[in-house]
Amino acid sequence: MLLSNSQYLFTNNGEDTVMGAGSPIQLPYNIMQWLRRHQKYEMEHWSVHDLRRTARTNFSKLTEPHVAEIMLGHKLLGQWQVYDRYDYLAEQTIAYEKWFDRLMEVVN
Repeated sequence: MLLSNSQYLFTNNGEDTVMGAGSPIQLPYNIMQWLRRHQKYEMEHWSVHDLRRTARTNFSKLTEPHVAEIMLGHKLLGQWQVYDRYDYLAEQTIAYEKWFDRLMEVVN
């Protein structure tokens, strides 16, 4: 649930507590249920994996493929992960900033 006066973006049951570890999995269902009850709006089914796929697709426009994979928490492939120990934090930061800007364009 979105609580406007909370320090967290999404909370548990409208309380000022951060979501538990399993809560994000239920988030799409809870959003669809809330929209159905309060806005009389039927949203097409979606999942957290759909959000990851959307993010990864868009990351391809913002950075190199190996950086985009790291941003999703994936390991580099094959020998790359054995020999390349660089964390790509600077590159990830730039890509995340661009992604944030893109999301703000969509929201606004």
